[in-house]
Parts: sequence; C-alpha cells; structure tokens
Amino acid sequence: MSEGEVWGKLTSLNSNLQNQNLSSNAYKIGRNSTNDIAISDVRISGTHCILSRDQNGSVILQDLSSNGTFLKDTKIGKGKSRVLTAGDKFTLLPAAKVKEGELLGYIFTFNNVENNPLKRERTYQNEIVEEPIKQVKAASSHFEPEPPVSSEKENRIQRYMQLMKKFTAE
Repeated sequence: MSEGEVWGKLTSLNSNLQNQNLSSNAYKIGRNSTNDIAISDVRISGTHCILSRDQNGSVILQDLSSNGTFLKDTKIGKGKSRVLTAGDKFTLLPAAKVKEGELLGYIFTFNNVENNPLKRERTYQNEIVEEPIKQVKAASSHFEPEPPVSSEKENRIQRYMQLMKKFTAE
C-alpha cells in the first residue's frame, strides 16, 4: 500500500475532536502542536501515544503516557504496545474518571477489507478450504448416484427391526 492512500479511520468519541483519515504509516497523538494529531487538553501527555502500521499491515498502538492509554478500557502501560483490530476503542484518559462527553479517544476501523490483515488472512484461508470442496463436487458429478432402496427391501428391514425389538424386550 502506498503512502498517502487512506487505509484506516479514527472516529472520535468526543464531538470536540475531529475524525481522522489514516494515510501515513505513523501518527503521534498528544498535546504538543507538533504531533500529527494534536489535542489541546492539559490532562494528556505532550506525546501521549503513537499509532503505527507495520509492513504486514497490522496497526499498533504504543502508550507513551505516564497516565496511560486505554484499549477497551484497559491500560496498555507506558512503553508497551497493543495491536488494534477493526472496531477497537482506545482512549487517552480512563473512562471511569472522565465526565460524560469529555472522553478523549477514538474507534479505529480499516478503510476496506484489503487493508485489514486479519480479513486478508481469513479470506485466504477460505479460498484454501473452498477450492478442494469445489473440486470434489465437480468430480462427484461424474459418478452415478446410488439406486434408491426398493420398497420390498425397506419392508424387510422394518420387519427385522420389529423382531429385534421383540427379542430384546423378552
């Protein structure tokens, strides 16, 4: 994927923050105006976290804050990183300690399936499984189906089953 093509999106959890289209491989997020995503709030660090995309297309969130970056309401921990998946919510303040409407964070999504390494892998795995099934179905059309069981044979089987029931009941 080329630099400049939109591969993901951050949807703001707060009406005071803008949604962000992601087209670069890394974004610094924090209070400093030099960050790629600058948020002027004294409660967050100068450079609070870094959102980056690796060569495989995985999206990584690295916490650089003493107060924490939270993924699904769980603190990542300063210097630690987590891989994001589509629909993940991350916040720059603990949700439990923030008034309603003041939550600073985003919901991450991929722009399309091709940009999501997990979807690509799942699609590839489905192709591996589905192709042999298609081949078996195609090959099976060359065989004659088994002839239906005659009603006389069915009657004999039913009589046999009835006799077996009587025998085991005695």
